[in-house]
Amino acid sequence: MINLLLSTVSSLELTGPPVHAARLGSDTRVPCPFTVDNPPVDLNHLTIFWYFRDKEVLSYDKTVRTTSPRYSLSTGVLVMGIANLNISNIQIPDGGMYKCSVIYGSEKKEKEVRLDIGET
Repeated sequence: MINLLLSTVSSLELTGPPVHAARLGSDTRVPCPFTVDNPPVDLNHLTIFWYFRDKEVLSYDKTVRTTSPRYSLSTGVLVMGIANLNISNIQIPDGGMYKCSVIYGSEKKEKEVRLDIGET
């Protein structure tokens, strides 16, 4: 049983830049790419949380739940290891530190990304 679990759920790594820039009023994707040892990603073993200022703003566990209609997640690319947070109509208060938390099987990794807002 343990060997079967290890072979179906593989090692998890989060990659991507620590800073992301967006233009005021635009739509953006805060990056959270991740890799597993044996792609494609098995969505049955995947859970994702996005936090902004230490408050959960989006979660995914077979369905997406958000605290605002401005936040979304493209579920079609999760199997490729892309868990980007989509934010529509970027405003000055959206700037700051975001945290992506990916759980794959029994592994959990987190990565912080600072979102910088620029003028149009």
